[in-house]
Amino acid sequence: NSTAGGAGNGGGIYNSESSVTLNNSTVSGNSATSHGGGIFNEAFLFPATTNLNHSTITGNTADSDSDDSGDGGGIYNNADLSTVSTATVNFTNSIVAGNSDNSTPANNDCATVNGARTSLGYNIIGNNDGCSVTAEAGDNFGTTASPVDAKLLPLANNGGPTQTHAFDSASPAHNQIPAGTNGCGTTYTTDQRGQPRPFEVLCDIGAYEGHSAAATAPEIDVQGNGQSIANGSTTPAVANDTDFGSTGFSGGTVVHTFTISNTGDADLTLSPVALAAGTHFSVTVQSASPVISGTATTFNVTFDPTAAGPFTDTVSIANNDADENPYTFVISGTGVEGYHIFLPAIMHNYSSQPDLVVEAVTITADSLELVVRNAGGSAVVDGFWVDMYINPDIAPTGINQT
Repeated sequence: NSTAGGAGNGGGIYNSESSVTLNNSTVSGNSATSHGGGIFNEAFLFPATTNLNHSTITGNTADSDSDDSGDGGGIYNNADLSTVSTATVNFTNSIVAGNSDNSTPANNDCATVNGARTSLGYNIIGNNDGCSVTAEAGDNFGTTASPVDAKLLPLANNGGPTQTHAFDSASPAHNQIPAGTNGCGTTYTTDQRGQPRPFEVLCDIGAYEGHSAAATAPEIDVQGNGQSIANGSTTPAVANDTDFGSTGFSGGTVVHTFTISNTGDADLTLSPVALAAGTHFSVTVQSASPVISGTATTFNVTFDPTAAGPFTDTVSIANNDADENPYTFVISGTGVEGYHIFLPAIMHNYSSQPDLVVEAVTITADSLELVVRNAGGSAVVDGFWVDMYINPDIAPTGINQT
């Protein structure tokens, strides 16, 4: 809406000698050639009162014809006969920000000439210089030199029968009013669109309750071998690399790489990956932090048993995911006794005689195979033997040692 002419006051609402109450309402995109681009509140012989409850006043313009004759881009409050009646604006849980005044000095958001202005708390006024409202609990008031940016998004269809101004996740309007305070969740149980208020624990300031802000959070997912590992899993599996299998307890190691992904909308902050015991397992490569939205990092766990037997440990990843901190899962592995085989050097470089060489050793769960090659110049016609020592108490130092 807009007004024109020398008496063009109140582009959105013109209240003269009456009472107006706005609950869960938006006054946006209006202009007046004179005073009160959004709201004009005037007392004359009788009082005038405007009550703002969970409302948003933004994007309005005073002195739209720029002739330096207007005031109060968002709200203009005045009592022409201040000795007879009072003009009052009451602010509760409301936003008055992002308005403009083309006059000098510019009182962009609010101007009071003769009138009362009362805060009941939890309001945002971008530039309070023109109104000088006394701040109460939860209020966030700016000045000409340092205005408050409510971080409102453009007027849009955000659901419900009328358009609203949503806000981004960094808005000072988000999650400000405690439940039960100023009607949060009691008097005001829905916003302008009919959506629940509060959506989270605290109510938002203004006409819009920011349901989308809850989605702005990190979301952790941990994978092994390309498969997700459930948070709190206590059943190691080969498929997701939480089962490290078997390896020799003297010198045998198994390394598995795990991936931490952030599928949320905010940075995922990680503490160093920790192990509950850290005896047979160790974190040999740590993950990076933070993990920005849509990216991933990796860490390595090494299984290096110091004895024979089955072993388990618990991986713990402290993080800022609200419902998965810490992220834990159990890993397992088995230490087995390794085989130490000692074979003598048989080759003597006999060019004209048989010369036997042990070429390969293959060990399976139930067999051992030696490959012996004749590197000499003639065939072996008699039998032969190979000295082989498996896990001797004392390692041999010569042939036919007992």
